[in-house]
Amino acid sequence: MRRRIPAALFLAAALPAAADNLNYNIIHFSEEASVSVENDTLNAVLLIRASEKNHTAAAALVSKKLHGVSAKIRAASGVVMKENTRSSHPEYGENGRIRAWSDSAEIRLSSTHFPALLNLLNEVKQDAAVESLYYSVSPQKRAAAVEEASQKSLAAFRQRAGQISKTMGFDGYKIVEINIHQSFSRQEERRFAAPEAALAGAAYAKAPVYADTAPGEGEVRQTVSGKIQMY
Repeated sequence: MRRRIPAALFLAAALPAAADNLNYNIIHFSEEASVSVENDTLNAVLLIRASEKNHTAAAALVSKKLHGVSAKIRAASGVVMKENTRSSHPEYGENGRIRAWSDSAEIRLSSTHFPALLNLLNEVKQDAAVESLYYSVSPQKRAAAVEEASQKSLAAFRQRAGQISKTMGFDGYKIVEINIHQSFSRQEERRFAAPEAALAGAAYAKAPVYADTAPGEGEVRQTVSGKIQMY
């Protein structure tokens, strides 16, 4: 009569050999690749603000200006309104009582066509103060840079793996483990729209809105680290 040996015994007997195989001829290393990408988007933050003794009056004044500014934004080709937020708060006097109400609207714009956005800012600056201008990389351009960095780092990892295996006297290798880490460093050129931004009234109204002519750049960096088993 033949005895049946439980399958679990076969598995237990096989495990040490498999584990031993994974512990032989393993090397861990990493390769890195970086891609520079020029900022191609100009961003602006606009602020419409009014302070009145009456809350309703302050809100009405901001709404009127916001309506006119929004119409000009919609008419500007290539300019995108990313965000439009509204807020209101009381202003207190020395006696602790409300002396006025402040109402404001913040508008965030962006465009890959720099002249179009700058022209718009100069058109609306009577009603909307330009808080800041800064450059950034568009999602499309960043995605392309990420793909390029990925291809370069993975290719470098494969090439290095082959070189190591050959140098160590092996015929080939297999990847046991691989990890990919990505980072993006952004160098924003943030500036006030004009050096006269601190001035008030007519002096500020006459100051043209401008942007730094050097948009700067960002860098996509990708690191591939992993383990290979040579055979």
